[in-house]
Amino acid sequence: MRIKKISIEPINIQRSIEDIKDNEVRNIKIRGSELDTDKNARDLAIRTIRDTQGLSYSKLAKIFNISVRSVVFALYPEKKAKCYEQYKKRRAEGRYPHNTEKNREYMRRTLQRRKQLLINQSE
Repeated sequence: MRIKKISIEPINIQRSIEDIKDNEVRNIKIRGSELDTDKNARDLAIRTIRDTQGLSYSKLAKIFNISVRSVVFALYPEKKAKCYEQYKKRRAEGRYPHNTEKNREYMRRTLQRRKQLLINQSE
């Protein structure tokens, strides 16, 4: 697995999470950096372990700390594609209405996580 390094401007370690501005965090690229948990490498590891050792879905899920459904999707990408197509169809029918309050809360959590990653990386 190759990890690309990204350059982030150094910050003062004494800064707390609240002191970091949101615009400093929004532009940090998580994908392709050492902060990224590479799903492709994880999926490859799951397939390799399943082929060589024949572990069950639930044991693989416990090893990688993910759901059994995620293990199945890693082993069978066509099932993931089919599931996504069904989801798009249901969404087009209006089953999943947009919730702005939840979206705001998720964005706040994401920014907090990125701020924490930024602080941890600078230490």
